[in-house]
Amino acid sequence: MAQPSVILLGTGARFSVAVLDQLLTHGLTPAAFALPEFAPAQQAGKVPARVDSGARENPFIVQARRLSIQMIYLPESLQTSHAWEIAALKADFLLVACWPYLLAPEIVSAVGRAAVNLHPSILPNYRGADPVAVQIKQQEKDLGVSLHLLSQRFDQGDIVSQARLVLETKFPDRELIETRAARIGTNLFMKAIDDFGGPGWRPRSQLISG
Repeated sequence: MAQPSVILLGTGARFSVAVLDQLLTHGLTPAAFALPEFAPAQQAGKVPARVDSGARENPFIVQARRLSIQMIYLPESLQTSHAWEIAALKADFLLVACWPYLLAPEIVSAVGRAAVNLHPSILPNYRGADPVAVQIKQQEKDLGVSLHLLSQRFDQGDIVSQARLVLETKFPDRELIETRAARIGTNLFMKAIDDFGGPGWRPRSQLISG
C-alpha cells in the first residue's frame, strides 16, 4: 500500500522541525512544506534592507533543498489566492505543526482526506499560540499533545487523538517538552493515517467553546 501524501505546514521553529524529523524517521517524506511568509523573491521592499550576518536559514528551506521537496509560501494576505498550490498536489493530509494564523477554508479543504493540527497540550486546556510557555509558567504537571481537525476557530476542532507526556524531570524545559511532544504527536498522526476511514477514526468534539 502506497504511503499517503502529506503537506507539512510549519514555521521552521523547533517544534515544526522536530515533527519533520519524526516524519522522516517514520519513512514519510512530505510532498511539500509550507511557510507562513512571502517567497524570498517577494520580500524585497517589504521591510528596510538589512543584512543580519547572524541570521540562520529556515530549517524547512534547508531540508526542502536537501530532499528536493517543493516549498509553498502562504503569507496570510495571499493564502486564499495560493490555495491552488495546495490543491494541485492532490495530497491526502495537511499536517500543521506551529502556524501563526487561522487557515482559510480553501486551504483546509484542498486535501483529499483530512487537515489536522498538532497542539502541545491536552485540549481544551491551553489553547493559544504558545501553550508550552504557559504550561511551564504555571508548572503544569498534566502535559500532553493533541491531534485535532482544523476548523474556523483556533484550537477548537474535533479531537482525533491525544496522549499524555510523561517526563522524568520535575521541571522540564521548553526544548524537552517540545521535542517529546513532537515525537508523541507524530506517532498519533501516523496512527491516524492508518485509522482514517475505519472504525478507529472517531474525531470527537471538545465540548466547550471559548
